[in-house]
Amino acid sequence: ILREKLPEIKKVTDRIRYELNEMLKIMKKNDGCGIAANQCNIRKKMFIAVLEDKGLEYFINPQIIEFSEEKEIDFEGCLS
Repeated sequence: ILREKLPEIKKVTDRIRYELNEMLKIMKKNDGCGIAANQCNIRKKMFIAVLEDKGLEYFINPQIIEFSEEKEIDFEGCLS
């Protein structure tokens, strides 16, 4: 499931909000700093992450629009 191409979310519904809340519970329970929907067996393009400068953020249909060659060393908080 981690390599599966997921469909885009067309509209943020109560179901999406519920799933994001469940993802947040899983992330907190496991002391993570981010989690993707497919890590929770939810087949949707979304993830949540705690960003150093912004706090908790929700991402729906994320896209990489810019790539940097810069490197940063930090704590790995991936739960997969």
